[in-house]
Amino acid sequence: MLRAMSLFCMTLGAAALLPAQRGPEDVGAKGRLFGQAFERSLEKSRLHGTAAGTRLREWSRQFVELTESGRLEEAAPAGAALNRAVLDRECTKVVASWLALRAAFNGAAARAGVAPLPEMTAVTFLPATSKTVSHDEVRKAMERLEPAVKGAAAEHAWYAALAAESGRLSEEFAGREPAMFQQALENTLIAAEAVNRLEGKRAEWRAVREDLNLLAIMFGYPLLADSERQADLISVQRRSRRR
Repeated sequence: MLRAMSLFCMTLGAAALLPAQRGPEDVGAKGRLFGQAFERSLEKSRLHGTAAGTRLREWSRQFVELTESGRLEEAAPAGAALNRAVLDRECTKVVASWLALRAAFNGAAARAGVAPLPEMTAVTFLPATSKTVSHDEVRKAMERLEPAVKGAAAEHAWYAALAAESGRLSEEFAGREPAMFQQALENTLIAAEAVNRLEGKRAEWRAVREDLNLLAIMFGYPLLADSERQADLISVQRRSRRR
């Protein structure tokens, strides 16, 4: 079941690997539309005025600017975080503009040999309850998570964001307030998407990802993808071009 959920929530379908016919100017136009819509959405969301919301605004600008200038590999971590952020219940109005921007990015990525952003599909979120938060599997994952995050530490801003959000997640778990814990989990998973893009092959990060994916399953969120699978797909794509 775990495997089935992973494939359903995050797939790299044929559409993600096909080159788009338009260039960076198309990405720029779509990026500006998304950026404006995302700003409006954040102003009305629970993230307004929070550190997580501030980071998302910056990542949105960064993603558009780097993608438009053709620096796709540098743009990808911010894109990965945004890809999950738009699944937020309060960001539904930006989904259409994000899908258009993601398709433009993936088209450019396919031409450049850069791993595309997963075609993440929204699922039905499971409202957190006291029973779920106190579940034995959740407790064990939370006990492992904090030392695992420290053990996998990396020297970049993406990991600093993850460490901050996972720290808040631990605090909310101790407080046993289901709604607050769920919000902290959502923010942690958003930051983790960016880190997963950069650190996915490191053994230390895999331990973190495993526990975060367990929590994702318990609350109905898409799993963090295995970046090695993305690399495999790009490798197949490159070989096919040489034939």
